[in-house]
Amino acid sequence: MTLTYRNYTSEDIDDIIHFWNENSGWETNLDQIEFNLRFCSSPCGMPIIMLAVDDDSSNILGICCFLPAYVSLKGVETTCFRPFGAVIKESFREKYGLTSLLMGNHPILKLYQTGTEIAKARKASLIYLIPDPRWQKLAKIMPFTTQRFPLWSFEITADNTVSNNFFYDVRDMTLTDSEIEGLWERSSKSFFCTIKKNAQYYRWKINFRHGLYKLKGVYEMNILVGVFTFHFKERQLIIGDLLTLDNNSKLLLTLRAACYAAQDEFARIRKDLNDLFKVSILATTLIEEKIKEIGFKKDNYYFTLAIQLLDKINFSKADVAPDQWQINAND
Repeated sequence: MTLTYRNYTSEDIDDIIHFWNENSGWETNLDQIEFNLRFCSSPCGMPIIMLAVDDDSSNILGICCFLPAYVSLKGVETTCFRPFGAVIKESFREKYGLTSLLMGNHPILKLYQTGTEIAKARKASLIYLIPDPRWQKLAKIMPFTTQRFPLWSFEITADNTVSNNFFYDVRDMTLTDSEIEGLWERSSKSFFCTIKKNAQYYRWKINFRHGLYKLKGVYEMNILVGVFTFHFKERQLIIGDLLTLDNNSKLLLTLRAACYAAQDEFARIRKDLNDLFKVSILATTLIEEKIKEIGFKKDNYYFTLAIQLLDKINFSKADVAPDQWQINAND
C-alpha cells in the first residue's frame, strides 16, 4: 500500500466528514455546518487538515488537524498551531505497532511531521498541545518539550467558601464588550507566553462551543481587571480562558471572584445535585502560588503541556518552555 500525506482541499470536506463520523470514536453527527464552525471559523486563519490517503483507492485512512491561534510570546505576537483530532482508521492502525512509533514511520507521526512543515511554511513560531491523557506518552517521543501540571480544585462546602467584598463584582460579559480588547492590551502578557485573548478570541470561542462556556468579567471599582470562562463538567465548574490585568493582585482578585461566582452558580443548582461541588483550574507554574493562597488543592489529575519551537531564529527553547506559559486546559 502506498500512501500520500497531504493537506486537505475543499473537495475533500465531504469525505473528511464521513471519515470523522465513522472513525473518530466520539462523534457520529458532524455535518458541514459544524465542520465549518469548528475548523474554519477561527479568526487566525485556515486550518491545516492533514490526510493520509491510499493512492490506489483514494480513501482517507488517517487525519490530523492543526488549528491556528495567535499567541503572545512575552509580548511578541505571532502565529502558532494546535494539533487536534488525530484519527486513524482502525483496520489501518492495526498494521502498525510500537516499533513503528519508535522508528518514526507510524502514520500518526507522518501526519504530524508533514503538517508541521506546512505550519513552518506559514511562518508559525511553534506548535502547542495539551494532549488527552491517552496521548501523553506519545507526546514524549515526539519533538516536544513537555511538562506536567496538576489540576487544582477548591471544594465548595458550607465550611469552605470565598467571601465577597464590595470592591469587586462579577458580571456576565457580552461578545461585543470593547473593554475586553482594552484589558488584553493592558495585561501583563510581556512577562509570559499565552494565547492571544482579545475580544475576537472570546467571540470565536463562545460561538465555537455553542454557549457551553459562560463568559464572566471581574470589575474592581467599576474597572474591568479580569475575564474568565466557566464550563460545567462532572459536578465541577472549570475556570478557563483566564485574562487578568496583572499576574499579581488582579490575578488573585480574579481567581477569588471566580470562586465566589462558582458558589452562586452552585447555590442555584444545588437543589438538583447533591454531590460535592468544586471549582477547578489548570495552573501552570506562573500562577501556582496564587492558587494556593486562595485555598486550592492539587487534584488527582494532571495535564501535559507540550511545545515544539519552529522559529529558532527569534526565540529560544527557554523562551517558550512550558513553565513560561500561562495557559488553561481549554485554551
